[in-house]
Amino acid sequence: MRGSKTKWLAMATLAALAAGLSCTGNDLDDAGAADVILEVIDLQAPPITAQRSTATDGQCSVSAIACQSNADCPITEACVRQEVCTLEVTEWTADLRNQPKNTLGVGVYNDIVLLNVVINYAWLDPTIVTADRTVGLGNIIVPAEQTASVTFFPIASDDVNANADIEGSTANLTLTINARTIEGTSIRQSVQRQLQVEVCN
Repeated sequence: MRGSKTKWLAMATLAALAAGLSCTGNDLDDAGAADVILEVIDLQAPPITAQRSTATDGQCSVSAIACQSNADCPITEACVRQEVCTLEVTEWTADLRNQPKNTLGVGVYNDIVLLNVVINYAWLDPTIVTADRTVGLGNIIVPAEQTASVTFFPIASDDVNANADIEGSTANLTLTINARTIEGTSIRQSVQRQLQVEVCN
């Protein structure tokens, strides 16, 4: 009877030890397991500016000859150049802080390496659709207990100028910053901002 009791105690001890190791392993794989937090202190989000101008190239009013001025056309014709609206995307700037969670969140191994930001677009006009965009952040390092700034374009210029309906529109953006500590633990932080597109006047 004593031998049987000892055997069950040994099995229970092994099971407890295995459970403890399994839990530790899962915590190490958890994206929130780092001893530091990436805080977004500020995110400057300037709008997309709109500028109306006259195209450089045009066509003669009757013969449709390519022209840049009336001098390029027959004497009885005029060079007709279209008005165009150019939308210009300005970089956004994020001020980030590497904030310790606890007393372990100090030292060079807890420095944060910025990998990329994934941007999701939800336009208030549902007919406008922009695919998610991933922008590299150049592996900029945010030292433990310190701050750093990073700049990126919130949307591709081609996505803006290829869609005439986007002028004067607004999108709600979800920006997810992916990073890791020097020792390799993944960190993710999300923030929301509005992207506004000006109207050409």
